[in-house]
Amino acid sequence: MTKSDTSPPTPAELLRELATELATLLRQELTLARTELSQSLTLLSSSLGALVTGFALLYAGFLLLLAAAVFGLAAAVPVWLAALGLGLLISLAGGALVLRGRRHFKNANLTPSRSPHSLREDAHVLLGRSRS
Repeated sequence: MTKSDTSPPTPAELLRELATELATLLRQELTLARTELSQSLTLLSSSLGALVTGFALLYAGFLLLLAAAVFGLAAAVPVWLAALGLGLLISLAGGALVLRGRRHFKNANLTPSRSPHSLREDAHVLLGRSRS
């Protein structure tokens, strides 16, 4: 006796198909999460490299500007006073920038945004199907 193509699937076939679809869905969700994390890390590493290089160049230029400013002020006040005044001013500005940078760094969001939403939607669909 052969089974016709129009007959409804058996419970075993439905369970097998559900297991296959769930495994496929899980693989796709893991791939999405891995892709999002990879994109975030790639962006973070390239940004970090550019920041480090930029800071090194800025630092070198800044030291030269400070030396020139100290020599310029030394024409009006003693050299030690010119260096002290500029050192205090620059330290205050640097401290303010460090605090600002720390605040922005703490607010960085590296968690995947689409994967959890997609998983919630999948769970809703699966739970909705299983109840009907």
